[in-house]
Amino acid sequence: MASNVIPAEFDGRPFDYTRPDSMNVIVLMTDGEHWPAEELNDEYRSGLSPIYRSRGNGSLSIAHDRSVCADYYQPDNNSWSCEPYSNTSAGYEQLT
Repeated sequence: MASNVIPAEFDGRPFDYTRPDSMNVIVLMTDGEHWPAEELNDEYRSGLSPIYRSRGNGSLSIAHDRSVCADYYQPDNNSWSCEPYSNTSAGYEQLT
């Protein structure tokens, strides 16, 4: 305002949140396309990881050494299994 770059009618803006004749709005613009984040933590970025992906639907299983048969956690359905999940005869792949 002092440098005459912004017109005087904008003085006092942004308005207070509690002002009854104002509305706060957030406009989020995207390209509308959904992409899954397929990133691994730094400690798993080289060599074989404990993460397996079904070749059928892409569901993940995570190997944990629990000294029992159910050593593979499946986050999609919050369950444990004796082997990585696969919904197809093509099996699964271990991620690197």
